[in-house]
Amino acid sequence: MVFEKDFYVGYSDVEEHYELTNKSILRFLQDAACVQSVKIGDSQNTRFMMWFILSYRVDVFKRPIYDDTIRIRTWARHFNGGLAVREFEIVNEAGEIVATAVSNWGRINPQILKLENISEETIRKYDAEPDRTNYEGDGWLKKLPAPETSDFTRPIYIDRNFIDANHHMNNIFYMDMVNMVLPEKIFRAPQANTFEIMFRRANSYGETVQCHYAEEPDAHVVYINSEDDSQLRTVIRLHRT
Repeated sequence: MVFEKDFYVGYSDVEEHYELTNKSILRFLQDAACVQSVKIGDSQNTRFMMWFILSYRVDVFKRPIYDDTIRIRTWARHFNGGLAVREFEIVNEAGEIVATAVSNWGRINPQILKLENISEETIRKYDAEPDRTNYEGDGWLKKLPAPETSDFTRPIYIDRNFIDANHHMNNIFYMDMVNMVLPEKIFRAPQANTFEIMFRRANSYGETVQCHYAEEPDAHVVYINSEDDSQLRTVIRLHRT
């Protein structure tokens, strides 16, 4: 089952060239997935089990701009135990697909913080579309390795503004961290039209994390570790154009 939701690209969604930011793309994708869950009776605030995001790959072909209205199409592709694959399309007012995304999710029991199998009833509600895809393969994303060394490191305190209803840092704010650690010339350059994010561990209010930047031949990489650098939390790869 394909679900569709329209969004308006407002002033807070764009950067200095009035183009839609990667952070706002993630917000629109997240919100579309949440709205579908509500519509089929799997709402975040009424069910016992919770979804959490494991990884994204996003590809932008034509970046929406300020005052555009875009449509997010989203659908489930696969379920496997406590895991799921979800895809997205962003469509402009002319009906063109201007971006696609594939994501992996987990279904967690919040009382014991462990994955639990997705029920057959829930699977039926989402009515998966296994053959509908914009990507090769089955949609299960590979883990992203962290670079062995970094070119720059900045400690960042996880303040209250990063925290969502699940009491951890919401996935959209990782793009704020990316902007905090990117070199100025990379930050001022056009945004990466292909980017990947792998979440390994959640960040919580009051923590300080080490945000590292590394330049690779094919990507700018930001990876986030615990304060003592002993635990990898997140890897973000911004592909070079």
